[in-house]
Amino acid sequence: FYSTSDIPILTEWEFGVTPWGNPQLLWKHSPLAYVENIHTPLLLIHSENDFRAPIPAAEGLFVALRRLQRDVEMVRYPRDGHELSRSGEPKHRVDRLDRIADWFDKYVND
Repeated sequence: FYSTSDIPILTEWEFGVTPWGNPQLLWKHSPLAYVENIHTPLLLIHSENDFRAPIPAAEGLFVALRRLQRDVEMVRYPRDGHELSRSGEPKHRVDRLDRIADWFDKYVND
């Protein structure tokens, strides 16, 4: 996050450390540190131009979950940014909502 986000200072604000000052603390707060405990099916939705929450973090989680043979799907939307649900391309916003509804139908309404 520190090296890829448009707000790297957030790491210092939230945790009071830099990545080189206390990498163990930051790893402790990373979803990847607990990926083996994730068994709930996961739908990862990401915009390719999201500079607030960069796509490499989501990709890393996706790859790890696939490697562990977990039920995970990742959808990437080109050209949209962090506010996909509010200001993304209309067809992407509709597709996103459809995918979320389908996901809930598949895993919650069974």
